[in-house]
Amino acid sequence: MEPFDSIDKLITEHGSAAVLQIWNDKLRFETAQMEKRFSELEVKDRARDIELAAAHEQIRALQKQMEIKERLHRGILFKSGRHTGGQWQPFCPKCELPVYDVMAGGDRWAHCSAACGWMGVELDRDMAAVIAEIKT
Repeated sequence: MEPFDSIDKLITEHGSAAVLQIWNDKLRFETAQMEKRFSELEVKDRARDIELAAAHEQIRALQKQMEIKERLHRGILFKSGRHTGGQWQPFCPKCELPVYDVMAGGDRWAHCSAACGWMGVELDRDMAAVIAEIKT
């Protein structure tokens, strides 16, 4: 505001009332323009903050979706995450490859699909029922 003060002083000392009025009007106009621009920038800042918050929320949702959960249950490693479509799936606790339930000798067993040497676990029900136990 210092330049405007010095101009105002010069006009007051050396100019006419009409010139002073023109400069005062110009000063009010420029001040109103600056206030309007400042207000527009504030609105843009708020909009940017809202967009930024939404982007952060999307990032958190993607991170949660990509997060791998693991749980050891009945001697079998169960995982849930992006590779399993968010569903709990059985994996070998030794080599971490998929486990299948198979019938052998009248009993149901969980066996490693890679035959890594893990002995497996005898199951008293099918794998879907064992997975259901994890969810409870």
